[in-house]
Order: sequence, then structure tokens, then C-alpha cells
Amino acid sequence: MTMKQNKRNDMNEMNNSNLNNKGKENSSMNVFRLILLLAFVIPVGLFGQREKDSKLFSPASGTTFSGVLGSGARAYGMGGAFIAIADDATAASWNPGGLGQLEKPELSLVARYQNYRTLQPAQLVNPYYLIGPQDYDGNALGFDFISFTYPFRIGKHKIVPQISYQRSISFDIRTRMNNVRTMITEPGSFMEIFSADSQVFTGGIDTVTFSLGSKLFNRINIGISANVMLNGLNGRETSDAYGKFTPQLPFPTENNYSGASKETIRADIDGFNINVGVLVDIANNFKVGMVYKSASTLNFDYKVTNQQVVTINNVSTQTGVEYGAVKNLKWPYTIGLGISYRPSDPLTISADLTTTRWSRSIIRNFYIKESDNTDKLIDVYFPTFTEVSNDIRKMQVDTMQVRGGMEYILMGKNYFLIPIRFGIFSDTQYYVDSTGKKVTLFGVTGGAGIKKGAFSFDMAIMYEFGNYLKSNYDYSETLFHDFRIYSSIIFTL
Repeated sequence: MTMKQNKRNDMNEMNNSNLNNKGKENSSMNVFRLILLLAFVIPVGLFGQREKDSKLFSPASGTTFSGVLGSGARAYGMGGAFIAIADDATAASWNPGGLGQLEKPELSLVARYQNYRTLQPAQLVNPYYLIGPQDYDGNALGFDFISFTYPFRIGKHKIVPQISYQRSISFDIRTRMNNVRTMITEPGSFMEIFSADSQVFTGGIDTVTFSLGSKLFNRINIGISANVMLNGLNGRETSDAYGKFTPQLPFPTENNYSGASKETIRADIDGFNINVGVLVDIANNFKVGMVYKSASTLNFDYKVTNQQVVTINNVSTQTGVEYGAVKNLKWPYTIGLGISYRPSDPLTISADLTTTRWSRSIIRNFYIKESDNTDKLIDVYFPTFTEVSNDIRKMQVDTMQVRGGMEYILMGKNYFLIPIRFGIFSDTQYYVDSTGKKVTLFGVTGGAGIKKGAFSFDMAIMYEFGNYLKSNYDYSETLFHDFRIYSSIIFTL
């Protein structure tokens, strides 16, 4: 569970004890305790339905975090297997070693559209706590990548510099969830909640990259990139709920209530790291590529505030919590290996293997401001924000991506080139399911383009899907679907 869920569950357990002893209190004390109880229990109904792997910045785009990949519709049309190809203006985002293959100046621009959906059936959290089916739906449209490359020669040596700007991780997304029914039937009481939730996030981790590539010995291309990471996130989440609470002791009394919550999120991120890549033409159009994206320490300023108002029979109670960090964040390293083979002029086949060490991405002394205005300091993982512990169900793990793809180029009329692309991939996530097992999602991609002279236009679609165990109590599974469209324009000058 996330840190926020742990806090709410602790509140819920404390309140359950209060319910069991309710019959021992006088009637005036019952009313007072009812208000206090619902002030804590309703937030569980409002927010308890969040996924165990709920991300800080985007609740269902966790695959964006799995490993910071490159960009471009051509690459994604081939499943993202581009480390051993990297021969266009998006090269440095995948493998700066590929820059040495470019012969002419190139300008590129990439845009992305994303739509995702997370479906979860009814979940029995424990014998007394039932959460109804949940349906999260979100979408985003925005800029993804722009670059300029200008090869030149010093004597016989070719030098290929590139400058680029990439939205490495996008937080631009809007989500909605409606009509979630929650029932809590503790001994001596019954609660029924209907809730709705909406989220709006803007921003992202942007990377300004200065790259330099060169060709050595005709068969070996090397490259290095210096990346300046910046920007951050602004977001808000609003939740509303209404329902009835009926304590059975000392006598059945139906109480109407409503609840509202508003959460604001702000994060500023900046830092620096280096990518090193190599691309080797082995023989007969068979290439091997490798890229290393170094670990780094980012400056991370993060703050969340949450305000909740509960109204019971026209009597309102307000509560709040604050947590965050102004600390250094350890950004993990990534290693990628790729191969490509060109058995004929129009056909290229490629495969990549990439891993990112998210198990070491930890923020030290993350704080939670308690109701008594004191700070509780703990260590948490990034980006799950799960408290670091020895419980395998709460651990964050390294990711692994296996990608494969192909491209076949058709010759159209008037010397138009029409590439057709296809790809598949598996994507092991950095979070685990409720039993501690790694979560793996799968995807298929396809794409096509057109190239005429100095101009090329490409489009790609990507569909990612998977399921994982949300609860080991009733074995309910969360279903994940993510659909993306990439479009790229490249001009050769």
C-alpha cells in the first residue's frame, strides 16, 4: 500500500475499535463520537479504493517510469527496439552512439496522445469492508520531443552534435472515476458510500540534452549525452461522497452524511546525468548497441496538502494532513542492450533488453505532518512513495523491458518510401502485487510513414495491457489498458 493508504488504514482500525464499544457510551457521547468516527472513515471510503500501486504523479501511467525511454514514432512503431538502430534525428534519446551514422543536418518534432483505463472489479478488503467496481479513465495530449542535429567534419573525422528537448516523463493527464460504492459493515453498524473522484495533473520531467557522436574505425560509433533534468508537477485531486451511516447500538439510527476532499500536489525537480552509448556494425548488416544512463542525485522539493470536510446531519467536521520532502532523490541508472539485423534492403529486425534499478530509488527523511503539528520522518521509495520496510509486499523492484520489432519499406510511386512497422514488448513494473510478485504488462505496436526527399512523416500506435492481483483476500484483479499515438516529423536539411 502507499503511505497515504497505510495512514488511512490505521485510522480505520482505530475507528473500528470505537464502533465496537459504542454501546457503552451515553447518547450525547454517541453523537460526538459518530462525528469524529465519520471524519476519519469517510476518507477511507473516498480514497480507500486507490490502487495499491497508485503513482504519485499519474495513477495509471506507471510504465512511463519503468525506464526513461527515447522518443519518435518510428522507434515506437517497432516496439521501442531502437538501441541498435538509432539512425535518425531521435537517435540520442535512445543511444547517443547512433549519432555517428547521420550524414546531414536533421530537425525533428514528436507529439504524443495517451488514453488509459484501469478497471477493478468489486473488492472485499476484509469480511466487513466491500469496495464496488472502479473505472479510472484518463487522457493527455502534448509535446514529446524536438531536436536539431548538425554533422560536420574535422579532417577525416566526422563529428555529430545534437541538441534536444524531451518530455522524458509526462504528468499531463486528466482522470475521472465515478459512482464507486463502498460498504462497511462493522459489528453494530452499517455504512454505505457512493463516491466520485477526479484528478488533473500538469507538468513533467523534461530533459535538455547536449549530445556528441562520432564514427571510429568505420564500424564503431560512439556517443555521449549530458542531460539537464528540470520542471516538475502541479496537480489537484477532488473527491465527493454521500451516503448513510446506521449505528445499531444502543438503537438503530440512520444518519445522512456527505464528504468532500481536495488535495493539492506540487513538485519541483532538477538534476543532471550522463548517457554513454556505442553502436557496432558487426558484419553483414548486423549491429549491436549498448547504452548506459547514469544514476544521479536530483533536487526534489515536494509537498502535498489534503483537506477533508464531513457533514453529518448538517454538522460539519474538517480535518487535514500535509506531507512531502525537500531532499535529494536518488535517480536510478539504466542499462540497455540491443541488436538489429537487416537481411535485405527493405527489411530490418531489432530487439532490445533494458533494465532500470528502481529498487535503490529512495528518499530519506520524508515527512508526514501529524494532526498535533509534529513531523514524522520516514524513508520512502520513489515513485511509489511506499514506506521502506522488510515486508516483501511493499518493496520496490528493478524493472525489465524486452522489446522486439521490424520495419519493411515499400517503394511507392514517384520515389515515395512507405515504411510499415510492427512491434511487441513486455514491461516489468517497479511495483509488486499484493503477494509480493512482480507485475508485468505486455504491449503491441504498429506504425507506418511516408518519406519523400528531405521530408518524412511517421505515426505509431501502442497498446499496453495487463492484470495483477490487487488483494490476496478475495483475489480480485486490476485490469490495465493504455493506448498511445505518436507522430513524428523529420526534415533533412
